[in-house]
Amino acid sequence: MAVKAVLQKKCPPSGTVYIVPGFLDVRNGSDLITAAGRGEIIVDIMPTGVARAKFVNPTAKLRLIEPAGCEFQLPTVANVPHDRKWTYSIAGDKTRIECVIFGEREINRDLGNSLSYRFPITGRAGRECKVEVLMTAEPIEVVTNSCLWTVSGLNTDTTNIGNKPLDAVVSG
Repeated sequence: MAVKAVLQKKCPPSGTVYIVPGFLDVRNGSDLITAAGRGEIIVDIMPTGVARAKFVNPTAKLRLIEPAGCEFQLPTVANVPHDRKWTYSIAGDKTRIECVIFGEREINRDLGNSLSYRFPITGRAGRECKVEVLMTAEPIEVVTNSCLWTVSGLNTDTTNIGNKPLDAVVSG
């Protein structure tokens, strides 16, 4: 049975362009780790208010709130992209992770060249996830800010946050 995720956002009042999560999904399986019971949380980064914007070192930061026992894992295979680095935001805390994509990137509002981040997880066991997402980057020639997103009810059958930026799903 398909479920609808519940989205909340907290945005500072300043900034003309916000950096937001685009596509957000949880999937079974991952080729970034070899552990049993593995899965992934995938999120894209997109700008709002403009069709495209340039940024340096765009970064996705995630915090797993639920389910209990679900943890992020650092990639352990040899074929991970060399332009990215995954780290735990707080040493030893596997519920908080971030990934930076190094260099200057043009991010398009359309899905044609949005940047995707993949975060391996273990311990989900088919349960719904509740996750906080924060997208950041160093802007080039635009004024930007970031919103903190909390998404609950995220699962492989979530239907309301497909291929569109989260700000198109929720406003306010």
